[in-house]
Amino acid sequence: MLALAVVMVLAPQNVSFDDKVLATIDDEVTADKVVFSPDGRSVAYRGLKAGKYAVYTNKAKGPEYQAVDMLQFTADNRVSYKAANGEMWSVIVGGSPVGGTQRQIGTPVFSPDGKKVAWDGSRGQGGAQDAKAAHVVVGGTKGADYAAVGKPIWAADGQTLAHTVRIGKAGSATRAFHTVHAVVIGAKVGPEYEEVASPIFAPKGHRVAYKARNGDFTWHMNVDGKPEDTWTALADPVWSPDGKRLAYRASNKPNEWFVVVDGQKSGPFDALGSDPIWSPDSKQVGFIVRKGLDAWVQVGGDKKSEAFPECALPAWSPDGSTIAFAAKGKGRWMMVSGDKRGPDDLENVGAPIWSPDSKRIAYACMWKFKWIVVIDDGKNTQFDAVQPPVWSPDSKKVAYAAQQAGKWKMVVAYRHGLPFDEICTPPYWNSDGTKVAFGGRIGGDLVWRVLPGE
Repeated sequence: MLALAVVMVLAPQNVSFDDKVLATIDDEVTADKVVFSPDGRSVAYRGLKAGKYAVYTNKAKGPEYQAVDMLQFTADNRVSYKAANGEMWSVIVGGSPVGGTQRQIGTPVFSPDGKKVAWDGSRGQGGAQDAKAAHVVVGGTKGADYAAVGKPIWAADGQTLAHTVRIGKAGSATRAFHTVHAVVIGAKVGPEYEEVASPIFAPKGHRVAYKARNGDFTWHMNVDGKPEDTWTALADPVWSPDGKRLAYRASNKPNEWFVVVDGQKSGPFDALGSDPIWSPDSKQVGFIVRKGLDAWVQVGGDKKSEAFPECALPAWSPDGSTIAFAAKGKGRWMMVSGDKRGPDDLENVGAPIWSPDSKRIAYACMWKFKWIVVIDDGKNTQFDAVQPPVWSPDSKKVAYAAQQAGKWKMVVAYRHGLPFDEICTPPYWNSDGTKVAFGGRIGGDLVWRVLPGE
């Protein structure tokens, strides 16, 4: 079982590189759920004192509640959470409630710019024929009622919202009260189905796709409101980075799988070991193929890597020239990139993380039952745990958090920082790679720490 499927986190343009103590937790307060704002200028935590919860932001204490959950910062650096007194919950954003109280509230979901919020809510468990128990709230305004609703999802531009719904249907002489499923995009309810999966927006624009079935157990992909071919097995859609193309795995019988790209089938293959992954320029699709005792990474219909007993975690280089992936041979794992192989004696391996210039790779892995980060081909210090490494903008250095003997430290360009009780964020490099910033806890102090990157 592979661990540490990771996403590289890039530093925001306005992140702070000023070292400071943002808050000190009072000895009488039990604190948890510590989160830092995206710009590193604020910290929030849930504090329990005398049986009451409050959210503390830097040195300011918020109102007291019986329950507080889903604490987070928005992209525009406002603190958000849901809170309850008694059985009724509210959503609090930037210190103010948004919308009214409700018996049940899902996780508040913000638009990419952090300015709009939506959540799924309900008035509680309804009866067997309750067709109006649930709804979605957008910006404090309650939407239409349904038997059930799914978690809302924002389009990349933050202008359109989508979610699944279950629509109650009155009973008849031949069929009792029942529900059908649909996807709501904006204010428009789509076609009715027996079952639908959550919609997935393209990373740019408003295009959307989702899986759906009607009646029997065959599925089709609904792309921008138009159904494609039916399949007995269907994976989630994967959009290209430019938002113009779509790929997914599909099958109609055992040991015969296809990769469907823009509606056109590639295959058949005995089995597929991964979803398709798009190159950064949206021109190529790679995926893992399995046949008998062999597995390999394939690009399109014919370009193949060397075969191994097992392959996993493929990742394109930023320039789109190479796919790196984890491969297992003779009982141990290694990292493969083109004709290059990393150490081949690893017990476990995380996803490859490419440097911005596409020339180097770093990854977390387990070696001799301890966790290490491999940079290029070099093994580094062993730890009890490590977090995903992050490259500097100039591709020369790596920073990552590591745990040893119950304490965490930030490792920057092979140098170990001082111990923390908790490190709460990934490392953020400044633009010229001379500084690394991150948030963490030392005793009762919540600090934004800056280390030299040289």
